[in-house]
Amino acid sequence: MDLDQHRAAEGRALELVGETGLPDRPVTSVADPAGVAGRLYLAGKLDIAREVLKHEEAHLVDADRHLPVMRHPFRNLGLAFKGGFSAAEILAILERNAQLTAIAEGPDPRLALATCCAALGGGGAHANGYEQIVGAFVDEIHEQPERYPEIDTTRVIVQQLHRLPDGKIRDLARAVSRDWRVSEE
Repeated sequence: MDLDQHRAAEGRALELVGETGLPDRPVTSVADPAGVAGRLYLAGKLDIAREVLKHEEAHLVDADRHLPVMRHPFRNLGLAFKGGFSAAEILAILERNAQLTAIAEGPDPRLALATCCAALGGGGAHANGYEQIVGAFVDEIHEQPERYPEIDTTRVIVQQLHRLPDGKIRDLARAVSRDWRVSEE
């Protein structure tokens, strides 16, 4: 069985599992992704090295924006305020921004989004930043359901993110990046 056949078989198996989630979760909850990371991985190109490279390149851009600290005092003070002067929150913001860049500009938006969904509930800077991304995507879809007919907004949205085409995933990342003013942080 070749890779495409394997992915198709796994995709059918995942569809059988369904997108039921927990019935007590609101449609905007990201607490119950119900295997959406696996669905996204199966539909992507799995070019992990290039996705990681795009994420790390975004960190280099951030380093240029922020280091040395005293060269950019107001920018760094703004970042500190956004992070509530918490090192963990500041790191989450930087991880969030790097992953948004990987989703918007990397080789495979599905893979980069799958990385976010797989980290939900994991704790730490990456997981916290990635949860912010997924939450923002879900909120955007919930607020503008007409733009996302692939998603049934009467059901838990996060569980359906694999239904979005690559272009819409990239568009979501770019819209959220603009809303959060990522290029200015």
